[in-house]
Amino acid sequence: MSEKPLDTYRHEREERRRAYLNTRPLREEFPRIEQLTLQLSFTDASGPSSYSAQTHTFAPAATAFFDIACPSSMCMGGGFDLASVIWRLSTRAGEETSGRLDCQGRDSTDERDPHYCPVHLHYRVTVSYAGALGHV
Repeated sequence: MSEKPLDTYRHEREERRRAYLNTRPLREEFPRIEQLTLQLSFTDASGPSSYSAQTHTFAPAATAFFDIACPSSMCMGGGFDLASVIWRLSTRAGEETSGRLDCQGRDSTDERDPHYCPVHLHYRVTVSYAGALGHV
């Protein structure tokens, strides 16, 4: 018996909520970062949909949760994890990076359906470090 789409969406939302609640603050994950800004825009490779751009700013007390939900209401199991991007940027004390990630979700509840979500995330991450010139 297959799971109903609404149940699947609820399950994914609950998993994301639990992951958020179990994530430490930015000051613990990245002690040198004073402020982090994510500028996000989304494109749909299939063309018909457009999504609003997003900006997220994190202070040291903010939860260091960088798993961005796919904006497509039809996407199952997708999203974008920017944690490794931020980790790489912070380890080299870089101040900015940008790139693109492809959603790995499906646009169908049928697990046998080969149609992958056509949404791409274009990101720009800007970091300010505590202390002068990016050094503590």
